Amino acid sequence: MTRSEPVARPSLPCGPDELRSLFLFAKLSQEQLNWLCEHGRVEQVLSRSNENAETVLDRFEEVGVDIESLAERLQQEGIEAFTTSWNELMSRIESKAHALEGAAGPAHS
Repeated sequence: MTRSEPVARPSLPCGPDELRSLFLFAKLSQEQLNWLCEHGRVEQVLSRSNENAETVLDRFEEVGVDIESLAERLQQEGIEAFTTSWNELMSRIESKAHALEGAAGPAHS
C-alpha cells in the first residue's frame, strides 16, 4: 500500500448511548446523536493498545493539526466537563440530604 492510498478501517456499530459516552460527542443533542448513528460512520482510528498512535498523530500533523494546541484544548475541556459534572453531583447530594433531613422530622434529644 502506498502512502496516498486510504487506510481501510472497519466501521463500528453505532448507538446514541455509546456515542454520548465518547468525549467528542458529549454535548450533542439526542436528535444529533440519532442522526449521526443513522447517517454517519464511526471508524476505529486507534487500536485499544494504541500501537498505531504515533502514525495517526503524524497524519494529523501532516494535514495541519497542531497536536500540542489540540492536547491543551482537550485537557481544558476535560477539566471543565469534570468540574461541571462534579458540581452537579455535589448539588444533587446536598439536595437529597436536605430532603432526607426534612422527611425525618425534628431530631430527638
